[in-house]
Amino acid sequence: MPIKNKSIKSLLSYYIHPGWMHLLTKAADKVNIDTSDGISNRIMASESTKNMDVREIRDFHYQLYLNSGDPTFTIDAAKQVTPLTFDTYSLCLWTCPDLVTLLKDAAAFCITLGSPIRLSFHLTPQGDAEIWLFNQEPLNKESHITHLGVTLYLATLVQIIHETTGHQLDELAVKLITWPYDDNRLAEFEKIMRCQISTSSQVRKIHIMRKYLHRPLVTQNPEIYASARSLLLNKAAKLEADDILLQVYNTLDKQPNLDDLSAESIASQMLFSVRTLNRRLAEVGMSYRSVVEKYKLEKALQLLNQPHRNITEIAFHLGFADLSTFSRAFKRWTGCSPTKSI
Repeated sequence: MPIKNKSIKSLLSYYIHPGWMHLLTKAADKVNIDTSDGISNRIMASESTKNMDVREIRDFHYQLYLNSGDPTFTIDAAKQVTPLTFDTYSLCLWTCPDLVTLLKDAAAFCITLGSPIRLSFHLTPQGDAEIWLFNQEPLNKESHITHLGVTLYLATLVQIIHETTGHQLDELAVKLITWPYDDNRLAEFEKIMRCQISTSSQVRKIHIMRKYLHRPLVTQNPEIYASARSLLLNKAAKLEADDILLQVYNTLDKQPNLDDLSAESIASQMLFSVRTLNRRLAEVGMSYRSVVEKYKLEKALQLLNQPHRNITEIAFHLGFADLSTFSRAFKRWTGCSPTKSI
């Protein structure tokens, strides 16, 4: 059903870049899947206002997946990406000077691609680079449709990396929490995506070895990059101003520790009433408690990735009374102990 009677701010909460729709329709055309249905027409009608809704794109993606009968349809869609698919975002990445800059910009400006996925750039103790992918939905609420969206996002980033490096990166790795498709298809996905795929990671991520990071991109263009990045910076700033989850995260970042947190204190620091904060979070399918849980998990993963960090200190910093309480929460979130390396 069409989504009606929503405020502009509510629609922005579910904003997604029209480029995702273009990838899906291009892939559908290649395998002769008819896209002239109600969902497609409604989505395309909304494109002129740039208020495409991630929930409708998900439904459309899932329907195409069912019609194709093949989970690699999503990978084929990712392969349709071009320098102009995501406007200034893809153009900026395509013209970056080197791979490490591409990865940093991909994470810094990911908000322009739309919700609910967010990227984070990290360097490992060995100097390798990783892009972590976080789904902003509540923990343990992922569905098959969610997995399709995550696959499309990851595969598109991998394709951009291959295109900009001239397909010369042979040791790219994708690490997943679980494998959401038939086990017999994993090798096929690896071949099509030209990467190694492993599971049992505590966070989804793309891993690139240090030796590749500072090689010039074959698509670099300093003049276009400077212009595209400037435009992208302005666009991201406007979207961030209306992103309630990012606002909560930024407020949590300012806390000396996460002990004795309350919705009242966080709302007050954000100059909101608790009622307004809860309403804004409900518009994106979240609650104050679920946001804090997601934040603590992400912060725990980041701190555990740093060498020589004491796990007990991490537990106290995140507001847990003791290590055992933190360990139980972490295992509930990830299925693993915090002592396991990510």
